[in-house]
Amino acid sequence: MNRWNSNYNKSQESSSQRWRWTLSAANNGWSIGEVEAYKLFAQMMIEKIKSFKGHWEQPWFNVGLKMPRSIYGKKYNGMNAIMLMMLCEKKGFNIPVFATREHIFAMNFKNNDCRLREPLLDANGNKREFLHILKDSKGFPVFLSDYTIRHKDTKEKISYATFRQLSLGEKQEYFFRHYGKVYSVFNIEQTNIKEARPELWQKLCDEYNPSLDINKNANDQVHIEPLDYMIDNNKWYCPIRLEKQNSAYYSPSENYIKFPLREQFTAKGDNGVSFYGNLLHEMAHSTGHKDLLNRLGVNGVAGEIGDEHKNTYGREELVAELTSAVIMSDLGYSSHLEKDSVPYLQGWLDNLKADPEYIEKTLKDVRAAAYKINERMEQVLKMTENVDVSDDNEKSKVIGLDIDGNGIIEADEIDVRNDDSREHHQRSALRM
Repeated sequence: MNRWNSNYNKSQESSSQRWRWTLSAANNGWSIGEVEAYKLFAQMMIEKIKSFKGHWEQPWFNVGLKMPRSIYGKKYNGMNAIMLMMLCEKKGFNIPVFATREHIFAMNFKNNDCRLREPLLDANGNKREFLHILKDSKGFPVFLSDYTIRHKDTKEKISYATFRQLSLGEKQEYFFRHYGKVYSVFNIEQTNIKEARPELWQKLCDEYNPSLDINKNANDQVHIEPLDYMIDNNKWYCPIRLEKQNSAYYSPSENYIKFPLREQFTAKGDNGVSFYGNLLHEMAHSTGHKDLLNRLGVNGVAGEIGDEHKNTYGREELVAELTSAVIMSDLGYSSHLEKDSVPYLQGWLDNLKADPEYIEKTLKDVRAAAYKINERMEQVLKMTENVDVSDDNEKSKVIGLDIDGNGIIEADEIDVRNDDSREHHQRSALRM
């Protein structure tokens, strides 16, 4: 009866607890594939958080591990990126490139199209060695989206690419529906690519050789220009106030970020990475403002007291930690657990074990927060290049998802609304 855990010891759970879990899964419309995926994600997150105990200075992701992407070059983001990076660490994959079984099979045919049934040939006209998944390799779940877009009157269907090109008024004439799917992907190292496609293997090895671009100038000061521009020109969603003091926090009621000066981080040998890592943590909190994503952990829940209150704010800290980590990794830098987040470690573990929905809610919030930050960084880059961003702004108001066309669910799908506001606690954020 219980769709959440077919192997659990029933004596450990009351019948009412098991029934609540089953109802929760059914009410969320999750398929068995999705349930199993979130169970796997929760277990991997538990293992990662446990590794911080006594070693909180270690990075969230291995230094030098780049953002995972598909074999065709599209980057994964949000929850998919986080979990695939954790998978690479766990399994020791050095090349974070993934493909579905179908994509790997298609690579054996001309133009990667297995429908043509024209086998791939080498320079001498001979069939190339068949590319396949290695025996006993297990796939890993990723969440992707599909869309149905239909005209309200004519019922004509159009593609998402076509929909994105429409004006704001034209978009209002269409019904837009997205739905998620779970796909199983394999790391490229789980195939015989080294033997079957040695030239592609070498290209990937060169692309992901950490000695080529990671920490190549460890003493050089790091500057992330879009973030610098946002600070200097007040282009973030709220003011970022740099002051010489030793605390960093986001105030939901006043809607501003208070943050130490850059020199306070660099004074003790830091090359500036922790300045941006900490700043992105606070920016992630600010995306939860009631006028943006309106997360409960930022604005509060009326009537919450005791452990319920603590758990809500604890999960918000995990959202901010992971958001900062995944963006910094995308930029090519490691991000470490904030010292002030250490007290939340046990709470994260307890909730991940007790609540099957905890990991799903957290990863969706991370995806949404990371999207908001990346979206603004892209807009800022265009501003600095004197490119008109009005069309991008219009698109983000209407739909705000799949900005890079990779089919991954994005931020504005998440809409958790609560009108109560509460001051976010002040936190010391200097890692020196």
